[in-house]
Amino acid sequence: QKIYYRMKKKKKNNVPCLHLGIDLWIDGFDPNNQSKKNRGSVYIRTVTFAPNRSFRNNLQNTYALAIGPDKCDRSIIDKHVTDGLAKLTGKNMNGEQKRYYCAAVGVEVEVNGFLISKLADQPERRKTLGLAGGNSTYHARFGTILDLNSAAEFVSPCESCTEKIHQGDRNFDKVRCEYCTQWNMEGEHPLLKFPVPVDYPDECLSDQERSSGKLSPRKLSLIGLRNAMQKAGKQLVEKSWTELEARSYLKIEGVNEEWTNNCIVFTRYAKKIVGENYDGVLTEEDENWAEQQLMDGTGFPMPEAWNEEMDFFLQNLDVPMHLLFLGLVKTAVKLIIKWCKCKRKYVQLVKKAKDIMRTLEKMGLSWLKILDMRNGKMGGWISENYMAFVRLAPWWYTVLESITGEEPYEEPNKARKNWTKTELQEWLSVRELDWNGGVKILRFRVDGYFQQCGGPPPVPTASGVGIDDIYRLIRSLLRVVSLSMTETVTKVLLEE
Repeated sequence: QKIYYRMKKKKKNNVPCLHLGIDLWIDGFDPNNQSKKNRGSVYIRTVTFAPNRSFRNNLQNTYALAIGPDKCDRSIIDKHVTDGLAKLTGKNMNGEQKRYYCAAVGVEVEVNGFLISKLADQPERRKTLGLAGGNSTYHARFGTILDLNSAAEFVSPCESCTEKIHQGDRNFDKVRCEYCTQWNMEGEHPLLKFPVPVDYPDECLSDQERSSGKLSPRKLSLIGLRNAMQKAGKQLVEKSWTELEARSYLKIEGVNEEWTNNCIVFTRYAKKIVGENYDGVLTEEDENWAEQQLMDGTGFPMPEAWNEEMDFFLQNLDVPMHLLFLGLVKTAVKLIIKWCKCKRKYVQLVKKAKDIMRTLEKMGLSWLKILDMRNGKMGGWISENYMAFVRLAPWWYTVLESITGEEPYEEPNKARKNWTKTELQEWLSVRELDWNGGVKILRFRVDGYFQQCGGPPPVPTASGVGIDDIYRLIRSLLRVVSLSMTETVTKVLLEE
């Protein structure tokens, strides 16, 4: 709605106008003859025009824009989409807004085409925007610059804030807590600040950052990314920064390795053609690429997505199936599995549920695409499998009450060199370590843990968490998913 009303305000005349909302979808998939080891080998992009007033989607409104190998150069498609949208809503040779005949009303109309959203999973989004991956140091959370590794223990609510949540206090985060950030990952909270990285340009630091030696988290924007790339390139050309300083700066700005290298290669070539010395080397491939960039006259090289009028971070919505099933449900299942292992109920749980899962899988129900938990693992599961599992969860986990749990683990009372394969596997499995392999490999692995600094890892415990807490987690999970997957959203639903 925010985007729609912003575009509607731009109209200045009384000519009939067709407001055309556009959604783009980017995703990868496997050909039918591919194994799961080669996932994401095909790339597809579609466009969907906003539905009518019934707000129900129709396949006639969706069209494929591009399809090809996953590792292909997508900048051409990005530019084609940007140019197409500009052409649709642009002006004619006389400088007037373009008009198109509309059969529905029988007159010429102007078209107000506006991009509502770009839907994609995390890898696709980051690749399109030239941003660092989810395993990066400063851009683990999409759209936010933050050292999440150092702040992770402070992000989740502390005991006091958790108690307020359980009591139904919706204003628990209105007052800053000195022990946690209450799920907030932006702003000036002291617990979110992180050390200035090595080789970061001193001129980019404020007096406060320079004195404290720490940076604060912040949101990314397309304008900020454009300015950062141009600034780094300018400083490199003017020799104010070294390449190490430019890399450190762009890393904090969220730019990935590929586009950081493009920036450096382009500036090396710029120095070469004016006869100046430059650091590093330029391959023939680098020179051809940089020369083509200059011939195109597009200015300093940067991802095509950075040139869009609307901010990608405002339009980029997390897809519900990723948030709910690959995020919330998958995480909850992992927590329950970890609890079962700590209580030594896991092996019995898997044995009791195995036949049930296999029977349901063989039924082939279209609304219940469940997969067998082979050896208790969920390898190869995707969103629809987790959706099916959460439907079964209240029933599936009822067996927990009937499982008494095994006796607490006791280490074999004999020399490690005499441990059997089963004893070695059990020692590793209770610690959630890899227990696959033959006797020699397992013995070598166990000995390695005993010889490491600080000794072997302890056996995990689940103190303070009981079966009632697990059932409350399952009920809450089912409630959240059911409310989120409803067909129609109402004010009453939002209150719930």
